[in-house]
Formats: sequence, C-alpha cells, structure tokens
Amino acid sequence: MRKATAFILVLGLIALQAVWGLANTPPNSMQPTSLPDMSATPQKASGISITTESDASYTVQRRIKITAGNTSMYATMKDNRTAQDFIELLPLKLKAFDRIGLVKSTVLPHSISDDGERTRKYAIGSIFYWPEGPEVAFCYSDHLPKTVVDIIHIGMLESDVEHFRNYTGELVVELANEVPVQVEPEKR
Repeated sequence: MRKATAFILVLGLIALQAVWGLANTPPNSMQPTSLPDMSATPQKASGISITTESDASYTVQRRIKITAGNTSMYATMKDNRTAQDFIELLPLKLKAFDRIGLVKSTVLPHSISDDGERTRKYAIGSIFYWPEGPEVAFCYSDHLPKTVVDIIHIGMLESDVEHFRNYTGELVVELANEVPVQVEPEKR
C-alpha cells in the first residue's frame, strides 16, 4: 500500500512539473493554434489555481483534448479532486459506447476519487464520472429530466458535442493546452 501511495505521489509531481512547463509557455506557442488567445481577455476562472508569488492574479484552466475519429474536441475541467484524478490518468485510449441515447461512456482502467458532490443533474456537454462503473461519460443529449444514477461532474465540452451522437469507436483523451486567465484578487 505504501509503494502504491509513493507511486501516485511521484506521478502527481511529474504532472505538476508538466503543468508548470505548460503554464510558463507563452500563449502564442500553445497548440492548437486555431484556439483564440484567451490571455487578451481576462475572465473569471473555474480552473485549478496555480500561482506564483510574482503574479498571484492568474490561474490556469485545465483543458483536455478528446479525439473521436477525425474530430478533436476540447473540454475545460472542473476544479475538483475527481477531475484531477482523471487528468492524472491521461493520455488514455478508451472504447466509447452509448448509454440510453444520453451519453457516450468509457470504462476507466481503474477507479478514481469519488469525493466530489454527487448529483443527477446534467446538461448537454457535461463530462461526468460514475464511480460504480468506473466510467467517464460525455453527454450529448438532454432528453431525460435527470440521470438514472448519481454522477460527479468533472468537466464541460467546449464544442462539437453533437459528434458524439452517432460516433462509435475509440476516444483518445489527452491533456491539452492550459489557458492562463486573470482572476479577481481575494478579499480579506
């Protein structure tokens, strides 16, 4: 058990090092180049805070890239432990299958944190984790008033949600560029 914990800590440190490498990359050099330069228009962020003493007014939004066939989609991840655990598994190649005409679901290689708030509310574009699977699902429809199982929200697709409706095959999920955005200073 201690070896597994140590291994997970090492992976976390490697991921954090990678985050710092990406966070210190100028926005113009981030891939893909077709994305707008978000640093020019400061926004409130819901991402994971990574700040330095020299610039404590910025945070980094964690983003992933989902490739389904020839289509690449991007998602902004939530700031919770379950989303962070999912990000630490990346990159992943997962078989997508349909669940009740609502989501494309994928089975993870192992369980991740289920400490997040459980709900049955969802929206088109939601990415959520179902601990009992363990599955991560990408929601492309809203024909039900709520999900049939409790879920934990971990992210939101930014576009191309409809692509999931008829897609069958593998999904490649990987960490995408991170966008530094200005946040309001904390009130004391």
